[in-house]
Amino acid sequence: MIPIIIPSYEPDERLLDLLEQLTARKMGPIIIVNDGSGPEYDHIFARAEDMLGTGKGKILVHEVNKGKGRALKTAFAHILDEYEDAIGVVTADSDGQH
Repeated sequence: MIPIIIPSYEPDERLLDLLEQLTARKMGPIIIVNDGSGPEYDHIFARAEDMLGTGKGKILVHEVNKGKGRALKTAFAHILDEYEDAIGVVTADSDGQH
């Protein structure tokens, strides 16, 4: 099993498009880190949470922006704690660039 990590700061609809593509392919759990985006982005993360549903992933939250590196470390720690059978991770950008 290989989780997918998506650090996200102030995302737009491209995050939801990416989630739609990933969930359709039935890939490993998707871990999104809301890196302090602020309340004006809550609707995007709420829609992302709905798309993930039960068992497809989780959204972790930083109350303030800590940067992509810290967001990745937060996700890595979560994966180490929750997914003992993970053999690696894939990282993706919330805008679908990588």
